[in-house]
Amino acid sequence: MSFEEVRRDEKTSLAKVTFVSGASVPSIMFIVRGFYDIAKARGATYFIKLREWKAEDDSWMYLVGFSNSKDIVPEEYFKLGDSVEPKFMAVSDFDVLFLENK
Repeated sequence: MSFEEVRRDEKTSLAKVTFVSGASVPSIMFIVRGFYDIAKARGATYFIKLREWKAEDDSWMYLVGFSNSKDIVPEEYFKLGDSVEPKFMAVSDFDVLFLENK
């Protein structure tokens, strides 16, 4: 699998994930790790998957939002036209999994 941030805006990133093979649970954690790494690099406290779709090359595209508060309305904050399930993930919740030698 590969994870690539292909675009970064003020509040969002577009990520491309290419699968070769693998089980679904490790794949999900691989993707979450990519979101987490971007959030850490941005200094964001929370991240949220806003959209996902399959690209023409069979990779998966993810629009991910970042904020320092989970008490926002994603559609308004990220200026989206459609609704989003407000499932923010806290960066700190994943520190125990992803930080080495803490």
